[in-house]
Amino acid sequence: MLKNNIALFWLFVVCALAYHLPALTQNYYYYDDIGRNAIGYGYYDNTGLGEYADSGRPAAELLIRFMSGWIGRATDVMAIDLAPLTKLLSALSVAATAWIIYRKVMDHVSWVAFMVALSVVFSPWFIHCIQYSFDSVTMGCALLLTVLPFISQKNTKSWVFFFICYFISLCFYQLFLVSPFLIIVLILFKTWLEDGRINPKVQNYYGGVIISLLTSFIAYKAALMLFPIREYALIHSKMLTLSIILPAQVVTRMGHLMDVYFSPFYGVAGIILVGLYLLALTGVAAQAKTSGRSVWLVTMAHVIISVLVLLIALLPQALLREPVYAGRTMAGNQFVLLIWLFPLIYLRAAFFKHICVLWVVFFILMAALNAAITNAIRAQYNYEDRLLNVILNYPMHNVLPVSIKYIPPYNAKNKIWLRQAKNVRANFPYAQYVLHNTYILSTAVWATRQSQLYNREIVYWIGLDNNEFCQWPDKLVMQEFILYGKGDRRYVDFSKTACDGVK
Repeated sequence: MLKNNIALFWLFVVCALAYHLPALTQNYYYYDDIGRNAIGYGYYDNTGLGEYADSGRPAAELLIRFMSGWIGRATDVMAIDLAPLTKLLSALSVAATAWIIYRKVMDHVSWVAFMVALSVVFSPWFIHCIQYSFDSVTMGCALLLTVLPFISQKNTKSWVFFFICYFISLCFYQLFLVSPFLIIVLILFKTWLEDGRINPKVQNYYGGVIISLLTSFIAYKAALMLFPIREYALIHSKMLTLSIILPAQVVTRMGHLMDVYFSPFYGVAGIILVGLYLLALTGVAAQAKTSGRSVWLVTMAHVIISVLVLLIALLPQALLREPVYAGRTMAGNQFVLLIWLFPLIYLRAAFFKHICVLWVVFFILMAALNAAITNAIRAQYNYEDRLLNVILNYPMHNVLPVSIKYIPPYNAKNKIWLRQAKNVRANFPYAQYVLHNTYILSTAVWATRQSQLYNREIVYWIGLDNNEFCQWPDKLVMQEFILYGKGDRRYVDFSKTACDGVK
């Protein structure tokens, strides 16, 4: 079976569908999905471009237009929510990526190699990507295109293939910026372990590939100059300026990014990951002994490369002025884990049962993480709906509100972290970055989710200077907020402190 490409591909597909089942069956919107569903994309602001294009994702723009029936239409229309189809296509992209890694990169026929390649499917970071109803398919395409060129023949013509695929991948999403470089490191290190050297032909070929990828990146950056990029994309793409504090800035950001990267491995999952890595070092030693080389030297080489590839993967983000500390930003760094664990393929068959036990437990924990996150999002979504329904529909004098102002907690600025969010983050601290921008009840969420349904004006308001509403006789006190009502006006005090000292 391991030599049957079709059967093996579908085995990866089954594993991908089983692992991502919670996300495939969800029926709620992520934070970004709410705005996309309510406001839509298409031509707006007289730019002739849509949301994806002016975020540096023109390929995503074309795909969403095609799937939503926008091609040839020059008016602003709603994007069509095709989930779970979009998520299903994303899961299939992940399965295809793992299959390519197994067949063309690992190039080792064994169940251990299959399980190592399966780590691409069971990524704890891609969970964040596949949760999106709209963007999951574009993220999946971006991932697949980073590995697709590795199936081509090793000749100069394939350099063009790398250039095109990498360029289109960046036009879909920039999450997998370093992915092909990490795969090349894996191929070269594997070649060195098995052959004792990297022959000039291989060096020249992958040197050409790296040049092709860098040229593709420069071409992508040049192409972006043709688009009016919106402020959000510009903010998160600006680099740190050269200064005396640059090293300290990079180190600080690198520390936060390390926290994001390792956040899924707090607790038992981390212990098992360490166990798998130690077994991988045993595999390195076994391969070194077989080839008659210094076990100590080869083992240390793997440890050093393990550290370097993680630093290389995180460095582009650490150089950004405003990096996004979220699980999805680590999706492209999944291949670091692959480099760490691939020497498991060199262990004897006697080790297989130990690897299998650890691997199964590890991915059961990853599946539990997936289900916990999905269910936590659903719980928070339902919780927010209940609060919003109370605020919008509570019959004070049987008059429904025309305008609503809400006062956030002092320490939340423009985001209100409610009880479910706190509970989830307290009980699942390792998931905090995967849950990024999920539990946010802010002006944008209100305006797109409920206010359009009820035709209410909802305004964010600090509430520090005007305490007029504190004298209103109509008041509903809940554990989460105090709702003040007067006629068709409502004030919602989530901090429950706006009227302190007011008599």
